[in-house]
Amino acid sequence: MGVERYKFRFLKQNDYSRSLFEKDRFFSFSPEDTNILPQAGKKWADIYEKMQAKWEDATTLGDKIPDLVYVLDTLFDNFPDAKVICMLRDIDGVASSWNARAANPKDRWSDTADYRKAVKHWNRANSVIARSIQNSPDAHCVIAYDKFYSGRLGQIERLCDFLGVPLTPDFRDEYNAAVHHYQKVVKRRPPHVEHGQDNFIAENANIKLYQRLIGYS
Repeated sequence: MGVERYKFRFLKQNDYSRSLFEKDRFFSFSPEDTNILPQAGKKWADIYEKMQAKWEDATTLGDKIPDLVYVLDTLFDNFPDAKVICMLRDIDGVASSWNARAANPKDRWSDTADYRKAVKHWNRANSVIARSIQNSPDAHCVIAYDKFYSGRLGQIERLCDFLGVPLTPDFRDEYNAAVHHYQKVVKRRPPHVEHGQDNFIAENANIKLYQRLIGYS
């Protein structure tokens, strides 16, 4: 999907009803579900319109909510046939991203959510993923962030194979556009590194666990 359709419904209300993914309910929008609503902007309205147009022929439904990583057990309890895509990024990239958002007064991100909190959440998320993979190895697909956005042959194919969906020309075009944006825009942004950050990461980030998980990618 690429949008956080039910991030409030899942994480704030602990509602994982399967009926949420019935067509009438899915396209009945409420601010109690998410802030990614059609009325929030043309971008979101267009995405939901495309989803509605292909709904009847869809074989796979999903949601994209990063913090679902912390409730994977609950997710599998309610959706035992769920498939989880875990996109992992190295801690330097994550820390830089958190720093940039914390320093941006226009971002609703907390100004205290810098590299220190990034390391804490990164460690915790990787630990949860490792445990979940051990419990249900076939239900997870680990994607390395940098490798995926390098456009290397086989990356998008592997993801489609995992989900059991065809790699259509339109899908490949969208992937190529995302890769192009990453290479030309995201990758060229200067890293946002704070004083003392490198030492903090060296002392606190569980790099060995991350490297073990990347081995699945």
